[in-house]
Amino acid sequence: MNVLLILDSYPADSQFENKYALLAEEFSRNGHNVYIVSCQDHSIEKGTMLTVEASVTVLRMRKHFLHHNPYLKDVFLPKFFLRQVRYYLKGIGFDLIVSATPSLISSKTILILKKYYQCSSYLLLRGLFPHVNRDLELIHNPILLYSLKRKEKRLYDHSNWIGCISPETMKYLAAQYPLSFRKKLDYLADWSTKPLQNLSHIREKLKLQKETQLVVFEHAPEEELAFLLDIAEENRDNENLFFIITGKTVKEDRSLIDSRGLKNVIFLSSNMKTEREKLLGDADIGLILLNRQLSVPVVPSHIGSFMNAGLPIIACENPFTHFSFIIKEAACGLVCYTGNLKHFQRNLNRLLSDDGMRECLGENGRMYAEKELTAEKAYKTIMKHFQD
Repeated sequence: MNVLLILDSYPADSQFENKYALLAEEFSRNGHNVYIVSCQDHSIEKGTMLTVEASVTVLRMRKHFLHHNPYLKDVFLPKFFLRQVRYYLKGIGFDLIVSATPSLISSKTILILKKYYQCSSYLLLRGLFPHVNRDLELIHNPILLYSLKRKEKRLYDHSNWIGCISPETMKYLAAQYPLSFRKKLDYLADWSTKPLQNLSHIREKLKLQKETQLVVFEHAPEEELAFLLDIAEENRDNENLFFIITGKTVKEDRSLIDSRGLKNVIFLSSNMKTEREKLLGDADIGLILLNRQLSVPVVPSHIGSFMNAGLPIIACENPFTHFSFIIKEAACGLVCYTGNLKHFQRNLNRLLSDDGMRECLGENGRMYAEKELTAEKAYKTIMKHFQD
């Protein structure tokens, strides 16, 4: 079977740290021919490149200037996309198109490719992003929000099957659409990359004592930095406890921490996934603090990294996110509501004071990730639709 995997981007070193590289490898290992089509920024001097990496053919297209024009890109880019695929992958017919959200590639592009190749498509739905952006007030324009939701619906309509990141996402969509739509839905958990064995030796670099306990927090839009600062404030007198923030941060975030005078919070906002995963090998606890404004199911993308690293997790959610199912199923952490500082502090104290509990929960998470959060399982979920 010839499989076309469409992504926004696919870095040259993807075989080392990209989950979609793992999925492509799994398809290839099972005898399928895999072609990845992605975009590279128009500012890069190199033009469109066709390469073979491991057992996968990768087409990196130079971005057309219309990619950045919200009014024209949906009109002209789908046909441009098809022309590029037809030219560089000439003579190849496809049996399956796999795409993922969030994506800048429009539903029209997927539809045009489907019609041309007369094939099926599978959507890897990694979250309800228009709804999340609305809840977090990242979108203020009601017309823009309506447009995004409309495009989202078209993408669902054009997909033969949709792999939802959680059972609660499936329930949410099933309640929004007709009964016939539910037949499209699969539960396809987010798989994760293989854990790194190297440590970052972060205590030595920061000149911290060996007995210092480190709690790591991956900063992301759906997580609540303000609650982390409340937690750090509550524990500011504990000289052997530090909170490490990784991921992308902005100037306002740093200003917020500086204004609180918190010395037990450290920014290590490396965007390199390998560096962040090395840090997890040195940490004692992983934090997930979902924003209390969220009104739809959400599963943070870095949960797999925490579990693969063997980190016990303290997860905070609200009544709408329904994220704790995976923590309870894996028995890998403790759960409370975002904003409930007393309950959180009880959970934190339990883990900090009980080495055996931390080790047990961390090992449970690692075993769960190795069994359930794999590219092999994602592959089997997709391929069940092609079994006779």
